[in-house]
Amino acid sequence: MSDSTASTTTAPSAPTASSSGVKETIESILIAFILAFIFRAFIVEAFVIPTGSMAPTLLGAHVRETCQDCGWVYDVNVSSPTNQTSDDPQVPPYLSQASQSLCPNCGYINESPRGTPVRYGDRILVLKYLDTLRSFGLIDYPHRWDVIVFKAPFKAPYQQNYIKRLVGLPGESVLILDGDIYTAPVHATDINQFHIQPKTEEAQTALWRIIYDNDHLPRGLGSGRTAGLASRGFNQPWKVRSGDSWQLTHDAKPARQFTFDGADQTGVIYFDRDANRPDDRDEFNYPLTDWLAYDFSDTGYRRSLRPYVSDLKLDLYYTRQSGSGPLELRLTKRDDTFVAQITTDGVRLLRRSAPGHEQILSESSQPLSANRTVHLQFSNCDYVVKLKIDDQTVLQTTPAQYAPDTARLLSEFHAGLTAPAPMVEIAASNQQAQIQHLSLWHDIFYINQSNSHSLLWAVPSQFPNHVVHLNDTPGREEYFVLGDNSPISWDARYWSDPVSLPAEDLPLVEAGRVPQRFLLGRAFFVYWPAGYAFLQGSPALVPNFGEMRFIH
Repeated sequence: MSDSTASTTTAPSAPTASSSGVKETIESILIAFILAFIFRAFIVEAFVIPTGSMAPTLLGAHVRETCQDCGWVYDVNVSSPTNQTSDDPQVPPYLSQASQSLCPNCGYINESPRGTPVRYGDRILVLKYLDTLRSFGLIDYPHRWDVIVFKAPFKAPYQQNYIKRLVGLPGESVLILDGDIYTAPVHATDINQFHIQPKTEEAQTALWRIIYDNDHLPRGLGSGRTAGLASRGFNQPWKVRSGDSWQLTHDAKPARQFTFDGADQTGVIYFDRDANRPDDRDEFNYPLTDWLAYDFSDTGYRRSLRPYVSDLKLDLYYTRQSGSGPLELRLTKRDDTFVAQITTDGVRLLRRSAPGHEQILSESSQPLSANRTVHLQFSNCDYVVKLKIDDQTVLQTTPAQYAPDTARLLSEFHAGLTAPAPMVEIAASNQQAQIQHLSLWHDIFYINQSNSHSLLWAVPSQFPNHVVHLNDTPGREEYFVLGDNSPISWDARYWSDPVSLPAEDLPLVEAGRVPQRFLLGRAFFVYWPAGYAFLQGSPALVPNFGEMRFIH
């Protein structure tokens, strides 16, 4: 018999539930960090807006004001204490001294006391490496009017990020004329080759600036209206030009709702740009100019050239109660008066260039029934006249009907002439009607001359010497960018240093251009708009979630 020896083995103990959970948690965290780093490196990255060069679209360090008189909410720039023209994000957490600001709606002088918390800049998300997708033909990028982030091409070693709006594309010559963007085929030298570039609907919506909103009717505070001059109350800027059927007051005070009661009469009201002008000094005549409340503390800008802006939008709600006469919305630009005529039978778009000379540009049989309230938006912007009814475009001019005379605009620039102040009117006949929620807006105005700095590119001085020409050679494309806050934006108009990186196969890129490889991506969302303070007197670090928005 052979003896057999039984051997026993001990099974390994199973891990405890607690140790397994800890391990899985650590692995999950590590995977999340890895995915986050990959996401940040290749897809989306967060950036902070340090300055006001893109205001009011995107805000750098700023103070938020609520007008004590009319309640309009607006923002005022707070510059870096070290260098006002840099993108240095270092800003004081509080105002070191009292600061005044001018309400863009009613002109009331508001004061932020010393110690007011400063709101830090918007934090945004940027889609990165879109150029890689473009190279594979997967997307069409970039587009004119995109807000883009790029490496500043004037600060070697080109590590600083900048954010601006893209206005010039490869293969174009770019010129700023009368506040608008004009382009022509690259290397163009004939002014008649340049054509205006209208903004996209999304970009234009973001770029309207308030002139006056009658819903924010001031209380008429006497003090603070005039920045140290003799104080006086608010005057309603909408005034009667003719007829006695318009009622603009209620109980002898300015009213938010205007009524017209003229079954067999005609009456006209107009916007008086001088209604709240305290004296004859130009620095206080801000309505209908390129003035921006965000820059009020910049005294250099207050004293600079401020041309009138004729690119306007009239926005209102209209209710016809009875009668069949027309309502006319009128906007002028230089020699032309454009009219949106609304009747019970339909709408017309008219052009009146001289007394008795009227041209029908377009019309639509879109009857508006009595007692129906409609939202009307009538605009003349980038040489496109447009009428919207309830947010739908019903009439619009074509370039064949209405286009700029570029030779005349260039001649006016060289002669030192500026456009005359526009007129805004509302006329009614043979009806009873109400107008509510009336507001007036102006478009962005790109500056092409300055009293304090030398503008080098895309400006008409010594035309065509300063026209910017953008290379379209594949792999070496160039772009032209501007800030939305044109008076204070340090953008491509000023850049004097070329880019030369021969070791990186990037030969000379002339100043004022952004080379393709410097593009980082397109800004698309404000995810952390600076808003609220934890405690009274503390920095405003809590985001205002109501202002989270897509960037256009």
